[in-house]
Amino acid sequence: MAYAPDVFGGTRRQVESLMATAEFQRHQVEATYLTLTANVTAAALQEASLRGQIAATQEIIKIETQALDILRKQFELGQVAGGDVAAVEATLAQAEATLPPLRK
Repeated sequence: MAYAPDVFGGTRRQVESLMATAEFQRHQVEATYLTLTANVTAAALQEASLRGQIAATQEIIKIETQALDILRKQFELGQVAGGDVAAVEATLAQAEATLPPLRK
C-alpha cells in the first residue's frame, strides 16, 4: 500500500470541503422539512377555521330564514311594514352571499 504525503494540506482541505458541503446539504434538507411541516400546519389551521366559519354562517342563515318566515306571517297579518321584511331579506341575502367564497 502506497502512502502519498499531504505536504501542503490539499487533500485535508478537500476532505474538509466535502464534509462542509455535506453538512450544508443536511441543513438544507432540515430547513426544507421545517418549511413543509409549517406549511402543512398552517393549511390545517386555515381549513379548521374555514369549517368553523362555514358552520357559523350556515347557522346564521338558518336563524335569519326562520326570522324571515315569522316576519312574513306578521306582514300578512298587517302587524309589520313591508320595509321590515325587505330589511331582513337583504340581511339574509348578504349572509347567503358570504357562503360560496368560504367554501372555495
